[in-house]
Amino acid sequence: MPAADAAAAKAMTKYLQDAASFLGLKKPDRVVLTKDIITSHPMASHDELETVVRELYALPQREFHYTALEVFSKAKKVWEPKASLDLARYMVVTEPWWDTVDMIASHAVGGLRAKFPADLQLKATVASWIADDSFWVQRASILHQLRFRDKTDESLLFASASHLLSNKRDPAEYSHARERFFLDKAIGWALRQYSTHNPEAVANYVAKHSSLMSKLTFREATRRLPADLRTELAPHADVGRKRAVRQARASESNSAAEDEHKK
Repeated sequence: MPAADAAAAKAMTKYLQDAASFLGLKKPDRVVLTKDIITSHPMASHDELETVVRELYALPQREFHYTALEVFSKAKKVWEPKASLDLARYMVVTEPWWDTVDMIASHAVGGLRAKFPADLQLKATVASWIADDSFWVQRASILHQLRFRDKTDESLLFASASHLLSNKRDPAEYSHARERFFLDKAIGWALRQYSTHNPEAVANYVAKHSSLMSKLTFREATRRLPADLRTELAPHADVGRKRAVRQARASESNSAAEDEHKK
């Protein structure tokens, strides 16, 4: 059995900006161990699945969280729409960082949507996450269709993106300094993924909403568009940035006026 590696653990922790601690188990070794565990101990019920996932998440090292996600993803036979989605959300909000949240979104939450496509309550709950107080839950909501390809619910994707673009919290309310970065990146990533299947729809969406987009969102959303569509969108590239600059200047002007008034 492979041993923990202190040097590797330090490097892994640094890579995730100290967001998680590690044993230092290399991914190939972890994958082999996890596969053996899943093969020799298949989940017999959802209750057992939930117990195993929560026990793994109770351990501090990240490798246990990765294993929990793998166990969850391979236990489709015992998935239940509501209970499994609740468990997926638990994984999202427990020691959250992009390394786990993104995989949970696409494999666990997206996997549930794919397994139960006719469950309207499941769809509605995932859609409602876009307005959640946790920006990690919001990120999971917009990213859950990453693997849907041509089966992507376009109206849901665009509605989710529009909500995040139109409802930006004041930086003073952020729960994490990089909250806006993670959301802006997620919006662009989700649009980019869908653009490989319906580039015209994404190009039209970007053209209509570019004034609300950060430079990061715009760049990510248009990265895989055909050259002709990127050319058409070029005039929109700096709209969001210029709008932000105008707002910042207006805010500074208003603040200065208030200070002058107080004198």
